Amino acid sequence: MPAFVFLSRTQPSDRAGTVETSPDTPEAPSGEAIWLARLLVTLMPEEPEPKGLPALMLYCTARHSARRDHEGGYVPLERQDARL
Repeated sequence: MPAFVFLSRTQPSDRAGTVETSPDTPEAPSGEAIWLARLLVTLMPEEPEPKGLPALMLYCTARHSARRDHEGGYVPLERQDARL
């Protein structure tokens, strides 16, 4: 039986689409999505897809500071600091 998850973005954001809270906090949309992905792993332990989902989300969240500048603007891949 397929399982569906719906995540609604309710956090305030600026016109660039960046969230006003840090993406690492559980209150941020990404924190809530990671929590839901981990819940899916718990509910569907035999399925491989739910296990990859939180890994991908955590990777993307870890790279957030490299993808945005101090004003919240996008930083192209070739200008991103790989150390972040």
